[in-house]
Amino acid sequence: MDRKSCFILLLCFVLFGGFSAACAMKPRREYVRAQRELLKDYFLCVCIGEGFRDLRISEQDVSQAVYFDTCRYAPEAFREVAGYAKKFVESIGPTDAEDLGRKKAVILNCIDKYKSREIDRFIESMDRYMLGD
Repeated sequence: MDRKSCFILLLCFVLFGGFSAACAMKPRREYVRAQRELLKDYFLCVCIGEGFRDLRISEQDVSQAVYFDTCRYAPEAFREVAGYAKKFVESIGPTDAEDLGRKKAVILNCIDKYKSREIDRFIESMDRYMLGD
């Protein structure tokens, strides 16, 4: 085989190998992204539950258990997310508006946090607890 043919053959292997690796990584990236979204949803669920602890929502609603069963994370991730949500809810102060009775805007604040880049980074840090297939 001459040099030109060897080069073309080598180039084909490299290009095909790179394409194969990229295709193999795509499902993994989508899996990780989907798992992060579920854990982020769990955060919102816990946040609202903690915000209305006196209503005992968690006793009436099984959403947290469903996320625990659905997400592929070790229990440590759920403990850390729940602790993070609890601390966040505790940091929510009453509104300044007197006509609103100086009550807390729990759902509003939980949704704002849910949409924040800060929670995205926190959830990404939970990848260390992600379980394999």
